[in-house]
Amino acid sequence: MAKRFHYLLLSAVLGFAAVAQAADEVKLLRARSVISSKYGFVHQNATFDVKVRNLGYDKQVVLHYREPDGAWQQTKLRYSHPTGPDSEVWLGHVARLDQRNGQPMSPASLEFSISYQVNGVEFRDDNHSRNYRIDSNEGELLFDRVVYNSGYGPVLTNFYGNTLYGNVVLKNIAPEKSVQVVYSVDNWQTVKLANANYSPYFWTGWYSWLPNPSPAGFEVWNYELDIGDANRVDYAIRYGVAGQEYWDNNGGRNYRVEIMR
Repeated sequence: MAKRFHYLLLSAVLGFAAVAQAADEVKLLRARSVISSKYGFVHQNATFDVKVRNLGYDKQVVLHYREPDGAWQQTKLRYSHPTGPDSEVWLGHVARLDQRNGQPMSPASLEFSISYQVNGVEFRDDNHSRNYRIDSNEGELLFDRVVYNSGYGPVLTNFYGNTLYGNVVLKNIAPEKSVQVVYSVDNWQTVKLANANYSPYFWTGWYSWLPNPSPAGFEVWNYELDIGDANRVDYAIRYGVAGQEYWDNNGGRNYRVEIMR
């Protein structure tokens, strides 16, 4: 134990990060990969949601992914919002575009892992040394979650109208289910309910099409919240299926959207 402590201390002093297998310090929550096609251009768009424990102010979260030729690339994730008492959600993005320049970047399945550097230590979520994989047009994947509020952002700018739109990703446990958004526009003095809606076909982005549920068995449901002229909305997601209730309430904090009109 003393040798390990001295190694970690020396690594921090010299500016190197000691690598440790993550327990709950960093964890992949969600991944999505979609292929779109318009005017002959093919575009693959992959997004990633990652949770990290807030162990220090100065931190870096990186997605490592393998190209079809075997070369490893990396891209930094950006901070999104706090979740739970001591954790944060960070977002990543990988885009592959066929530019018809003689060297097309064809859509490809992605092998990837996540690293989190803080306080001189690097934590890795590499799926227990197996890495993660997602097919080029696999759609939504959830990891250790049954329901997830997809595409959340804490602030909406240039907002018009009185309807807030959003998506829920859930594991298709049984055919009969209910998905609701419990929300408030007055700091929970009053509570409203909105039913989310399911469609067997899920369209997203640039002329893309996906079956719903996805090949891996995850569904996308859409919701619309009537918020009137409110400038803030608090909400959580309830998923009822097979006699059980599952919630995504942002780790107990609930979701909050500040609206800039």
